[in-house]
Amino acid sequence: MARFPKWQDTERRLLGHAWGKTPLEEIAQQLGRSENAIRQEAYKLFGTTLDRAPMRRRRKQPRVRFYSLGLAD
Repeated sequence: MARFPKWQDTERRLLGHAWGKTPLEEIAQQLGRSENAIRQEAYKLFGTTLDRAPMRRRRKQPRVRFYSLGLAD
Protein backbone atom coordinates (compact mmCIF):
# COMPACT_ATOMS: atom_id res chain seq x y z
CA MET A 1 0.00 0.00 0.00
CA ALA A 2 1.24 3.47 -0.85
CA ARG A 3 2.20 5.84 1.90
CA PHE A 4 -0.32 8.38 0.62
CA PRO A 5 -3.27 6.50 -0.88
CA LYS A 6 -4.98 8.08 -3.88
CA TRP A 7 -8.31 9.77 -3.42
CA GLN A 8 -11.26 7.69 -4.52
CA ASP A 9 -14.29 9.19 -6.29
CA THR A 10 -16.51 8.37 -3.32
CA GLU A 11 -14.17 10.29 -1.00
CA ARG A 12 -14.15 13.29 -3.32
CA ARG A 13 -17.94 13.18 -3.53
CA LEU A 14 -18.25 13.11 0.27
CA LEU A 15 -15.78 15.99 0.53
CA GLY A 16 -17.79 17.97 -2.02
CA HIS A 17 -21.02 17.52 -0.09
CA ALA A 18 -19.51 18.15 3.34
CA TRP A 19 -17.13 21.02 2.53
CA GLY A 20 -18.35 24.26 4.08
CA LYS A 21 -21.18 22.52 5.95
CA THR A 22 -19.34 20.09 8.24
CA PRO A 23 -16.36 20.91 10.49
CA LEU A 24 -13.00 19.85 9.12
CA GLU A 25 -12.37 17.50 12.06
CA GLU A 26 -15.53 15.51 11.31
CA ILE A 27 -14.69 15.22 7.62
CA ALA A 28 -11.22 13.96 8.54
CA GLN A 29 -12.71 11.33 10.86
CA GLN A 30 -15.22 10.15 8.26
CA LEU A 31 -12.57 9.78 5.56
CA GLY A 32 -9.79 8.54 7.82
CA ARG A 33 -7.37 11.19 6.58
CA SER A 34 -5.49 14.04 8.21
CA GLU A 35 -6.86 17.57 8.27
CA ASN A 36 -4.00 18.74 6.07
CA ALA A 37 -4.84 16.09 3.48
CA ILE A 38 -8.46 17.29 3.49
CA ARG A 39 -7.40 20.92 3.04
CA GLN A 40 -5.01 20.01 0.25
CA GLU A 41 -7.62 18.04 -1.70
CA ALA A 42 -10.20 20.79 -1.15
CA TYR A 43 -7.75 23.29 -2.61
CA LYS A 44 -7.31 21.07 -5.66
CA LEU A 45 -11.07 20.64 -6.10
CA PHE A 46 -12.45 24.03 -5.14
CA GLY A 47 -9.51 26.43 -5.29
CA THR A 48 -9.81 27.36 -1.64
CA THR A 49 -8.34 26.18 1.63
CA LEU A 50 -11.07 27.79 3.68
CA ASP A 51 -13.80 25.78 5.36
CA ARG A 52 -16.36 27.48 3.14
CA ALA A 53 -16.93 28.09 -0.53
CA PRO A 54 -15.12 31.06 -2.12
CA MET A 55 -16.90 34.38 -1.71
CA ARG A 56 -16.71 35.21 -5.41
CA ARG A 57 -16.51 32.50 -8.04
CA ARG A 58 -15.92 34.73 -11.05
CA ARG A 59 -14.87 38.25 -11.85
CA LYS A 60 -17.52 40.92 -11.62
CA GLN A 61 -15.99 42.80 -14.53
CA PRO A 62 -14.38 41.39 -17.65
CA ARG A 63 -10.62 41.62 -17.95
CA VAL A 64 -9.38 44.57 -19.97
CA ARG A 65 -6.70 43.71 -22.50
CA PHE A 66 -4.30 46.26 -23.94
CA TYR A 67 -5.32 45.51 -27.51
CA SER A 68 -9.03 45.84 -26.65
CA LEU A 69 -8.52 49.50 -25.70
CA GLY A 70 -7.35 50.34 -29.22
CA LEU A 71 -4.01 51.71 -27.99
CA ALA A 72 -1.84 49.18 -29.77
CA ASP A 73 -1.25 51.45 -32.80
